[in-house]
Amino acid sequence: MYKLLKNAVDTHGMRVFVVYENVEYSYKEIFERVIFTAEKLSTILEKRIAVISKNSLEFLILLLASPIAKKELLLINTRLTPSEIGHQLESAKISLVIVEKEFKEKVPTKIMHMTFQEIENSSSTLIEERENSLEEIFYIMYTSGTTGKPKAVPHKKKNLLASAQSSSEILGVGESDNWLLYLPLFHVSGLMILIRTMANHTALTLFKGFEEDKIIRVIEQKKVNIASMVPSTLLELVDRVNLQNFRIILLGGAKPSYKLLERAKHQNLPIFQTYGMTETTSQIATLTKEYIYTKVGSVGKVIPSNSLEIRNLQSDGVGEIFVKGTSVIDSYLEGDKIDWFRTGDMGSFDSEGFLYIVARRTDLIVSGGENIYPIEIEEKIIALVGVDEVCVVKRFDEKWGEVPIIYFVGNASLCDIMRVLDEKLAKYKHPREIIRVDSLPRNSLGKIMRHKL
Repeated sequence: MYKLLKNAVDTHGMRVFVVYENVEYSYKEIFERVIFTAEKLSTILEKRIAVISKNSLEFLILLLASPIAKKELLLINTRLTPSEIGHQLESAKISLVIVEKEFKEKVPTKIMHMTFQEIENSSSTLIEERENSLEEIFYIMYTSGTTGKPKAVPHKKKNLLASAQSSSEILGVGESDNWLLYLPLFHVSGLMILIRTMANHTALTLFKGFEEDKIIRVIEQKKVNIASMVPSTLLELVDRVNLQNFRIILLGGAKPSYKLLERAKHQNLPIFQTYGMTETTSQIATLTKEYIYTKVGSVGKVIPSNSLEIRNLQSDGVGEIFVKGTSVIDSYLEGDKIDWFRTGDMGSFDSEGFLYIVARRTDLIVSGGENIYPIEIEEKIIALVGVDEVCVVKRFDEKWGEVPIIYFVGNASLCDIMRVLDEKLAKYKHPREIIRVDSLPRNSLGKIMRHKL
């Protein structure tokens, strides 16, 4: 980390690196703060520590300083309950947490904690060896748990650098690039925006979260030109602000609806659809803007320095997705070695090698021996006027084994939904129940948490 940041300082020291709360910070200024914080952290005896914080300049500095201080940093989701946080700390064998003041009550009483201010006021020591080996663990994240129990994912230096390099080969780099960063830094998608920006010697504009009005003002002022977001966020923005200044809009976390793609096409937006997860250090496959409207539903092809295979093919050409490469972790924390990583997703290739994600393996519905893919039902329903969001999950059934259940948000009538299903889907794919809800449960990235329905 030291060499990466120092190289940026040596070549573009006065260039803006971070914009936060309307203040610009150069690479040189950030570097000085990082070294200051690293020398504070180096006095802490624990090798593995944790942090609980929403996005802030202090959190960003800590992320860059902890590897230089030879610390493994567990990034904790601020939305977790004290019980969930306690479980992660115990599982990762952590006894010290750096915490933003507003989250102090979430730290278990038996765990030591320090605020950012207390770290700043603590003693320091000079760090002699500042560089890290490729095999050193920089960050630990627990998977988002959208399908069940989270697992501890260690990101090593080699994973972070490889992911940043491969991403830059796909997305390109512009000297005036400025990433809009509102995604949580405790998630791999937010973290990798920071790492990519630093590796490319470009800039980012940091927000505490999705501060919609502030973000819209920054977009209107054309101060940012790259963003990573989930489809639901783009849908909120596309009708409120002109996004045509953007060089890249990277969509991930869910498949964009046809409604959204139609609006994006009308504005000629540069959409890149991406596929990835915590274990792949964010991106593992990307559909570039040239194909976004001709390969609708695809997530593109695997990014450089990585490989992707589909195994255990079924008669319909769908199988399990396995990945391998320098961006992919080689084990869970203190877990067995991983060669090819089993993603848990089901997918298929078309004749030109473009990847299509069909379902999570755990989401696949097997009803009376027939495979039912939730996305196939969801695509038909979301196209209906009056349906804002939809999610299909499975439920145990005595007769059929499993049956689909539809949850939707909107004012469409149940009769309209059934009419669409009658017209477009075989009877065995029809739901046992259709449930209207006010909202769908989502995690902090905006991904639907199916297991909570």
